[in-house]
Amino acid sequence: MHKLLALLVTFFLVQTDWLKDAQNYVVEANNNATLVDSITQKEKNGQTTVTKFIADDVTKLSVTYDYDILVDLEISYYSKNNFLFAQRMVGQDVLIYKRERLANEPYASLIESNTYFKSASFGIRKSRKINIYESDNIEELKLKLKEKKFDLDTLDNTVYKSIAGKLLQVKTIHNIK
Repeated sequence: MHKLLALLVTFFLVQTDWLKDAQNYVVEANNNATLVDSITQKEKNGQTTVTKFIADDVTKLSVTYDYDILVDLEISYYSKNNFLFAQRMVGQDVLIYKRERLANEPYASLIESNTYFKSASFGIRKSRKINIYESDNIEELKLKLKEKKFDLDTLDNTVYKSIAGKLLQVKTIHNIK
């Protein structure tokens, strides 16, 4: 019985070491990275800015979408040795309906999402979101979002491929190496 318990505890600790490492790499990149490249693409209703940073062997590619009142979103991709190990998404994103939105339905969501990958076939996403309605105070909602607990999801290779594909698309469109 004690051996089984010790084995389970050891297994759990080994499983979370990669997560702690990934989180530490993200903090290191956010605090110590050097700006390498930045491109801003202005459009009619806003702009997209792509910024590349490097901290030791971690590369951070940050994409900021700032469009009128509907989209104010930053998505950061973190990679090490050409392996995408994290994605962070924070901000406001518009909700798209297949029909006309009703007056009592939200028009956007505040999002905070932290995605970490151990491999291309396994990852974890911690996320929280709050819908935004016409009469809402955005600053108050941001405070409520911070108080909200994260939802936790395990991820598979389809999610990794999707996020890696989006990163490749951003790099290709904005000519980032």
